[in-house]
This record gives sequence, C-alpha cells and structure tokens, in this order.
Amino acid sequence: MPELSIQLLCNSRYFSGFSVISVTPLHGGLSQRLYQVQYRNDDELKSVVVRCIQDAQLAREEYELMQHAMDLAPRLRTIEDVDIDDGAFSIIVMDFIEGDLAKDCELSTLQLTTIATQLTRLHQSLPSCPIKRPSVNKLRLIDDYWQLIEQPSLQDVTRFNSAVALVNSLTFDNDALIHGDLNLSNLIVGSDSIIWLDWEYASVGDAYFDYATLVVEAPNRLEQAIITALQKAGNTVIDSKRLTRFKLYYALVSWLWCLGCMQRAKTQTPQLTAAFCKYQQAVDQLTADICASDNSL
Repeated sequence: MPELSIQLLCNSRYFSGFSVISVTPLHGGLSQRLYQVQYRNDDELKSVVVRCIQDAQLAREEYELMQHAMDLAPRLRTIEDVDIDDGAFSIIVMDFIEGDLAKDCELSTLQLTTIATQLTRLHQSLPSCPIKRPSVNKLRLIDDYWQLIEQPSLQDVTRFNSAVALVNSLTFDNDALIHGDLNLSNLIVGSDSIIWLDWEYASVGDAYFDYATLVVEAPNRLEQAIITALQKAGNTVIDSKRLTRFKLYYALVSWLWCLGCMQRAKTQTPQLTAAFCKYQQAVDQLTADICASDNSL
C-alpha cells in the first residue's frame, strides 16, 4: 500500500473541496495504517484521522463494526475508495480525538472500570451486530506464524514447543463480539471518555482473548485491578487458569509476529525490539508459571 500523501487525498471526494495542510502517520502500534490529516475549511484549521485499507470488503466491514460500536469508536465521517496508480484502496475518515494513548497514562480505578464496562457491552452486543465476521482458527494461526520463521534458533524452537504444548488444549467459545486487538496503544483517554481505535480484527470470538490481551498489555501491577473490574462489569467470575493460558496464547502469537517482522525488516526499530523482548519474556514467564502450577497438583 502506498504512503498516504496530500496529493493522494486531493483525489478523494471527501477532501476535494478542502486545502490539505499535512498528513502525519500515527505511531500508536507497530504499523502505520492511521494518519492524522490537517486541512483548512474556509479559514478554520481542522483535523481528522484517516485509516487506510487495501481490501474494500474488509474496509466496509470495519466501518459497519465501528458504527455498531457507537460511542466506543470515533465518530465516523465517511468511507470511500481511492484510485492510485491503477490500483485502489479504501479510506475511513473519522474524528480526531484529543487525548493520550492509554499506554502512556497512569490508568485510574475509574478508567479501568470504564474500559471493563465498555468491553462487557461490546461482548454482549453480538446478537445485534450487523457484521458477524467468523473467528479465525486461533490454534492454526500459531502454526501459520511459525512456518514464516526462517531458521529459528534452538532456544526459539524449545520456547515454541514448550508454549504450544500448553495452549493446544485451549477451546475457543465463539459467543462474543471481540475487539481482537485490545492493545493500550489502541485506546485514547480523553478528558471525559475513552475511545477505541483499530477495529481491523473485531470478530466473533472468545471474550477471554480480549481479557488476556488487556492484561498482558497493561502493566503487571494493574492485573488484579483489571480482573476485578471485568468481573464486576460482567457480573461473572473469571477462571484464572483459563485466563493464564489465554495470556500465554496471546503472548506466543505476538512474539511470533514480532520475530517474523524482525527477520524481514531491513532495520529494527526500538519499538519493534521492545515489543519482541516484552512478548518473549511473557511467553517464558507464563510457560514457567503454568508448568509450576500443573506440577503442584
């Protein structure tokens, strides 16, 4: 996909009547699919966020999922296809949200409660959701990622085999609408709201996947507070053993993804290196914790 530019945006219907001033990649996660666009409408300078997607059907599904999520997602302006160099991609234009990424915030108990309540509402909204993307085969995804790793080290092979042996027995309940990428880089904390970005992986799935993602991505000291908030919001009891194995699954998939990116990248960014180390440490620690727990029985 080409980089989004002022020239490309001027070819779109939405921006055709405006003077586009700047296009800035937003580095919330490890990819650059979101851009802040500043433009001038008469004498007023305005900002929006533009999401770029190559697949038109996936773009339309993501747009409708964000509409369904309502106040969890930014307010949507439009979706349209843009032709570039005999090719095409889709853009979703949405409000620019003033605030800080949750990963850069000291999240309060009230904010954790808000996130837990939002997540519970999303999970329970599956029956009314107009788009029901089927869940991918989660266990097969591990093998798919592993096949992309070139000449893994003996240590990586041992790490992979040990972790896979512990998650192969996982069952995935497809009874919730999950966000699928609940990284704290995808949550914007505003003055009076918390807005969720990057709905690319939203699908029918298991609520525990979102729980595990949130817990792994948050600082360790917040784990119990997050679990307490989730249990209260959902009026449920979270199975700690099941959650731990889902945490290992999420950490393993994320480690494999980072390992593959590092092998393919010509240069390794500090952000990618930090993420790789974080997930590798999580895989090792969770594998050790589960083995110790199993051995104590």
